[in-house]
Amino acid sequence: MKNKGGLKSLIFIIVIWLVLFAVLSYLLYDRYLIEEQTFGAFVREDENVSLFDDEVYDEFPDGMMFYGNLRFADKKITYTVDEECSDSRKADMFEAFGILEEKTVLDFTQVSDGGQIQATCSDDFVQPDTKHFIVGEGGPNHIIDNGRYQIISNGTILLYTDDDCKNPLVSLHEILHVLGFQHSSNENSVLYSVSNCKQKFSNDIIDKINSLYEDPSLPDLVFKDVNVSKKGRYLSFGVTVINKGLVKSGNTNLSLFYNDNELDSFELEDFEVGRGKILNVENLKVPRALNEVVFVIDESNRVLEIDESNNRVVLSIKN
Repeated sequence: MKNKGGLKSLIFIIVIWLVLFAVLSYLLYDRYLIEEQTFGAFVREDENVSLFDDEVYDEFPDGMMFYGNLRFADKKITYTVDEECSDSRKADMFEAFGILEEKTVLDFTQVSDGGQIQATCSDDFVQPDTKHFIVGEGGPNHIIDNGRYQIISNGTILLYTDDDCKNPLVSLHEILHVLGFQHSSNENSVLYSVSNCKQKFSNDIIDKINSLYEDPSLPDLVFKDVNVSKKGRYLSFGVTVINKGLVKSGNTNLSLFYNDNELDSFELEDFEVGRGKILNVENLKVPRALNEVVFVIDESNRVLEIDESNNRVVLSIKN
């Protein structure tokens, strides 16, 4: 009987251990699945989720944009999607551009080659650590800083995997990076560094885009430096003019006035964006009584500019 009792106890203990092992295995397996879903780039959801929510506000600890006035030169932007991309990734890119076009002043046009935004795809899975994987990359490639704007010439997007969310969140996220946006610290934002299918598109992003593209795609010629000296009836001066606008300017002129009378005019050839020209003139004969000179860029208004009010400088001159 003692042996039978011992055997029963042993069997009972083994059964208890098996039950505990089964329960523990189930819990560990379920935990593993949740981590796989949550720590990947997506929290995958089947439910329909609205993309826009007035209650979502972005928070940008490092600033909303990579640079202050970062934008493309024109609100009409071309893009190309690589033919090697899967149909799913192509569809997401097209939908994402369409959403931005509908909600902002931007106008996106697909071209077969040479778009300002190049969207490509790769199946080479990138995993920076055991809990995350990279689903996409995006950003500007070339920026021109003209002192007023930081102008994006072109940008690229690279998608590593299909997006299982109802909304094209990964494509939207990467396009916004190309447009110059940094990551938001709000995990409910489409610009949060780790994606999930419940993320929203905030009004902050829409308002910022519309604000950045308020200025039309025009040049803006301004004085950077002016210095003048006069000896008797002879005037010498040096003038630097720079294009702080968004596009190249056509040919124009620089005129000098005294008492509303034009003293002289000098032709200035076209200005590339962010480029300047220096005009040095010595011993220009002027009236002896001249005590003030007015420099005017583009007096005849040959060039339509963003701001016409910065084309005039008045300098007093000691006799």
